[in-house]
Amino acid sequence: MKDIQLDKDVIGSDGNKVGTVDRIIIHPETLEVDGFVVHEGIIFTHDRIVEETFVERIDAEHNVVLNITSEQEAELPELASRRVTEPEGGILDRLAEMNYMATPSATGQVLVLSEPVDDRFAPAPDSPLQPAPSNPPIVTEQTNLPEGTVTLKEGTDVVDVDGQKIGSIDEIIYDDQDQLTSLVVEDGLIFKHHFRIPAAWIESMTHVTVTLNRSAEEVRESGKVD
Repeated sequence: MKDIQLDKDVIGSDGNKVGTVDRIIIHPETLEVDGFVVHEGIIFTHDRIVEETFVERIDAEHNVVLNITSEQEAELPELASRRVTEPEGGILDRLAEMNYMATPSATGQVLVLSEPVDDRFAPAPDSPLQPAPSNPPIVTEQTNLPEGTVTLKEGTDVVDVDGQKIGSIDEIIYDDQDQLTSLVVEDGLIFKHHFRIPAAWIESMTHVTVTLNRSAEEVRESGKVD
């Protein structure tokens, strides 16, 4: 059984710290743990994808010990993401007619030059007076995470079957076959309480929310661990 606590140290096989556990990578349909994201650095930071096969053990302090050295870990791929804005239907044809170009920006979003208008009193593009678009563009996020996976991090909301928030993720526990067995959820700001959520109680999950098939009352009665 592996009990990964988020924000704990990640240590190479040579004993050198490489970073901290930032997020767990998991397949929401099968609840199989694929690996985790390690956060490195303080000022100049990097997030790297570490496959679960590189985890040697979890030590007594709940730090993650790898079976590769810190130098080998530094060669692992960095987590990359970009936001892509799908252009409205027909807009590319209109741009082509006007000899305009649509190019990707440094942030990964598509930049589209607007059609010139002869209106000196029109609000600036970023003005709060600008009316909201009737059909806002569709924005999707693309990453180099394994296909079909989501990431769970410290503070990810856990809600009950009715959408009521129960708390946020504190620990993630999975077995030697890399199957999620339970979550430990924390609730409260000053007086904190913890609840163990069996995998069977999980209905669905996304990057931002884990939804249960149990009520908040049942979780607080049956899952309380302290």
